[in-house]
Amino acid sequence: MKPVVSPKELALAIGVSESSMKRWADSGKITVSRTAGGHRRIPIHEAIRFIRDTRSPLIRPDILGLESSPTSTDDITTSDAAHRFSRILIDGDTAAARSMLMALYLDGVSVADIIDDVVQPSMQEIGKRWEHDSTGVYEEHRATDICIQAMTELRLALPQVPNAPIALGGAPSGDPYILPSMAAAMVLAAEGFSAVNLGPNSPLGSFSDAVNANQPKLVWLTVSHITNPATINRSVKEFLDWASQKSLKIIVGGFQIQGLDPTVLQGVRVGRSMRELAAFAHGLHTGGRVSNNGNGNGSNGGSHSDQ
Repeated sequence: MKPVVSPKELALAIGVSESSMKRWADSGKITVSRTAGGHRRIPIHEAIRFIRDTRSPLIRPDILGLESSPTSTDDITTSDAAHRFSRILIDGDTAAARSMLMALYLDGVSVADIIDDVVQPSMQEIGKRWEHDSTGVYEEHRATDICIQAMTELRLALPQVPNAPIALGGAPSGDPYILPSMAAAMVLAAEGFSAVNLGPNSPLGSFSDAVNANQPKLVWLTVSHITNPATINRSVKEFLDWASQKSLKIIVGGFQIQGLDPTVLQGVRVGRSMRELAAFAHGLHTGGRVSNNGNGNGSNGGSHSDQ
């Protein structure tokens, strides 16, 4: 994906005239910068935003440095999309995975919906193959790597908000899963936050240091694997008690959230889906009424892919 494009390139990509694109740029419908020589340049995330908001057909994705879409997503249901993405991952087709997630986003599907309805069920389906086929292990590891590449490209296409509030999070020590926290960071970026992802297997002491250094408005914690329940409950409780003294907004979620002692999570927002995370983050970002009570009005938040 190119970092910037010219008005002519974007015009060719969506099948309009260069003069129309320049007129839209001059009227403020699309944000441009100027080179030292006065030429207009459009950041790729702004080009993607324009295509998505105007529902313009992407006729020449290659001009923007994007893979050609394997098929249109207009005529497929959510379950069809998940099944199709599963087959792409099993086949090891990185280019098709990247293009499918981008096509869904360009068609107006939210990042949270892409994770909840396509990526997560696809990875769950592949994970079940472990039980029946010895090839399931390598297929899941390869699928994880493909998802990382596809999700990274999609995140680069998200709008960038100047002076965005910071959200920070990751998975605690002993939790090796990469995708849940990566997905949470993407959802939060889509909601206008500057997301700092500490990734998997991060000691909660490092979380505290990162909080002090970054002063986030929101902190997320994913729990997708528990080796020692006593240890994880103790460390999470210590961190949450520390965080509550700083009046931080905390969101805890993940595939193994039920493995935590419920008393550890008292007074903390507990999430069950990326849609809930997006709604909670939106409320925080826009100044809406939110609380850390997982049973409160509005949506809960968390990070919830199981791989």
